[in-house]
Formats: sequence, structure tokens, C-alpha cells
Amino acid sequence: MSSSPHTGSPRSTTKPILKLAATVFLGCLVLWIALAGLASASTNSQFNTLRDAGNRDPEGIWSDGQTMWVADSDDAKIYAYSMATKERAPQKEFDTLDDAGNRSPRGIWSNGQTMWVADANDDRVYAYSMTTKERDEVKDFDLWNVLGAFGNVAPEGIWSDSQTVWVADGDHVEKIYAYSLRTKLRVPAKELSLWNRNMINIFGEGNAAPRGIWSDGQTMWIADDADQVIYAYSLSTNERLPHKEFTSLKNAGNGDPSGIWSDGRTMWVADERDDKIYAYPMPIELGNTVPSIDRLADQPPSMPIERTIAQDTYEMSGKGRMDSFQYGSKRSR
Repeated sequence: MSSSPHTGSPRSTTKPILKLAATVFLGCLVLWIALAGLASASTNSQFNTLRDAGNRDPEGIWSDGQTMWVADSDDAKIYAYSMATKERAPQKEFDTLDDAGNRSPRGIWSNGQTMWVADANDDRVYAYSMTTKERDEVKDFDLWNVLGAFGNVAPEGIWSDSQTVWVADGDHVEKIYAYSLRTKLRVPAKELSLWNRNMINIFGEGNAAPRGIWSDGQTMWIADDADQVIYAYSLSTNERLPHKEFTSLKNAGNGDPSGIWSDGRTMWVADERDDKIYAYPMPIELGNTVPSIDRLADQPPSMPIERTIAQDTYEMSGKGRMDSFQYGSKRSR
């Protein structure tokens, strides 16, 4: 009488499977609890000082890691706030914009010595000393003579790596223009095309209303206030990077995004309609460390602060959003 071949005990296969399932379940449970706790803690970091300061139309934002500067297009001023205490820092504010004719400030960017301020109505990017807050006209970009010839006459967001300046435009929204910071000449090879040649993107993928921009030197993020998305593109290939985009703005109430700025760990997004600056965790590749910015005072003057890398931690929300700078309540426009 023949015997059937030995197939082993059923327990030899089911036990490892059950152990794996239990491990996965416990891991997911621990992660969910951790993220839920962080999400509830994030509301403690809100800013509630903007409305009291009169900063009710926030546009461009920039920070050195210690101070957050916020341009206001209603009163032609750049406000300043401590990143640590959330309190206003009047001694660091720019009150000279109106006298300079810079009455419609939009995007702002600084290398730590000069603050550049785009103006959407008079075809110019103004420059001011970070020390004296006085205008440094020799560093201005005259948009009519330099940028206007190429259609970049309504500048919005600006960002630079201290060599090239990228400028979004509110009228010619199909591209992000690029210029040499030293010569002020256009650099077409570094420009980003937001629509493809047959204009499909405007109908399918959006990004037809670019506002604030920010980059880590490899990826360019572009806020779009029409569809409440922050798009991402490769600076080297011009390819769109959907996995790095921020698509939860509308659900968070961030319905009119304008200026954006990041320290490599957090993306801050100003909202000019409800007087807030929201914050979201930056997308992180598995296995990568999380970059942050060292103190500006510790850096050589020529080094772009966004390029400085250190190691740090930051609290994250489980909902794709971090704590928000809240500068007052929502208002009608």
C-alpha cells in the first residue's frame, strides 16, 4: 500500500503568516497613534498676531529660520514675526516700500543681505538693504527694460539660489522666467514651462495661476491659487513631479494660496483671503534624512540659506498638514 508524500504540518506555514500579520497590524497601530497625537498637538503652534498688526493681505513670505517676513499688498509693507515666539518684530520690518513706489508687493526673497520684492503693477523687482531697510536701487530689476521685453511684466513669486532668479508672472502664466542675479539678463535655459506645447496642461493638469514659488535647488514648488494646489517640477528636466505636490490645501481651508517658503522640513503657505500662513510637512523620500536650515548668522554671506543642510526633527500631522500660522480670522474680500 502506497503512502502519500509528506507535506508538513499546517502549523509550519500558518504560524509565520500570523506573526507577520500581527507585526504589520501593530506597526500600523503605533504609527496611527503617533500621527494622531502629533496632529492634535499641531494647533498649539498657531500665530494669532497678524490681524492685530494690520497684516491682513499676506502675499510673499521668506524666512532666515528665526524671523518670518510677510509682504502685505494692501498697505505696502513687509511685516516681521519671530519664528520662536510668534510675536511681531517691528524693528525688522520694512516700512519704506511706499516711498520707493513699491505699492503692490508680491513675492519676496533674500540672500541675508538684500531683500528683493516683486511688484505686480509697476514692472519692477525692488531691492532693499536687510540692515538699513533702505532701497538699494542698483540691485533692482527694471522689468520694463529687462523683463518686460519678454512678457514678464506682472511678477508674482520669486526665488533664487543666489545665482539665478526665478520669477512667476500673473499675466504670462505659462512659464517661470529665469534671470541672472548679477547681470539681470534672462537665462532661457533655466526657465520652467508649466504647459506643454499643445496647451493640454491648462485644461487637464492646471497650474494656470502661479503665485508663490520656492525651491530646494532640485525641485521647484509653485503655488496655484485657482485650484489650491502646490505643483512640483524638476529644475533640471522641467518634468512635473506629482509625488511631491501638495493637494490637501483646499481641505485644510487654504483656499487662496499666495507666498510659500520652506526650511526643507515644512512648507509654509500664505493665504491672502483668510489671513493665515498654513504649514505642511515636506514630502520625504524613504531612506532620506530630513534637511533643515542652520541659523543665518552662522553662514557665509554668499551661501544661499536654502542650501544649508543640518539634521533636525519636526512634528508632523497625520492629515498631510502641520501647524499653521494663524494671523486672524477669515474675512470677505
